[in-house]
Amino acid sequence: MEMQLWRDSRDRAETATRALQDALDAAGVPERVWRSIRSVVTRHGRPFVDIGPLPPEVAERLAEALRQPPPETRWLDTGSSSGVMIPVPPGRRP
Repeated sequence: MEMQLWRDSRDRAETATRALQDALDAAGVPERVWRSIRSVVTRHGRPFVDIGPLPPEVAERLAEALRQPPPETRWLDTGSSSGVMIPVPPGRRP
């Protein structure tokens, strides 16, 4: 495996790991539960997030959150020449 492939895969896995940890933290899950979540890259360069064992109540909360429909996202045109748009959270006025 090329080093650049490994680095890219590692970055992707670490970003996803942090996102999941942040979401669990925001949901009030104690750090002792989610701190063992880690990023993994296989010898073939495939990125994964290893969540390991979770307490049943955390797994149930995670499953319930995944069943919820995503909030509608509105986009605000920044007016830049590059066409950059930013998401507007639900309930917020641009």
